[in-house]
Amino acid sequence: MSAIFSSIVWRVVVYMFVPVAFVIGILFMQQGMPMTYQASHQVFYLRAAAMGTADNGQPKRQTLVGGPSGCSHSDQDARH
Repeated sequence: MSAIFSSIVWRVVVYMFVPVAFVIGILFMQQGMPMTYQASHQVFYLRAAAMGTADNGQPKRQTLVGGPSGCSHSDQDARH
């Protein structure tokens, strides 16, 4: 009984879950989902005129959101 159950579970995983995960992964890559687990990055603008300068004269920093939630944050920022 146990061998039959484990073979059924193996078939479900191999024939259903792996292809579905592959297709979803391809769709995520096509849409440009970030592939990192780092939360965010702080970067400087190359041109100070783009966002202005801080009090010390240096270009302001920009926060680039990454990680699995990076897509949803950038979509919400674009809507507002």
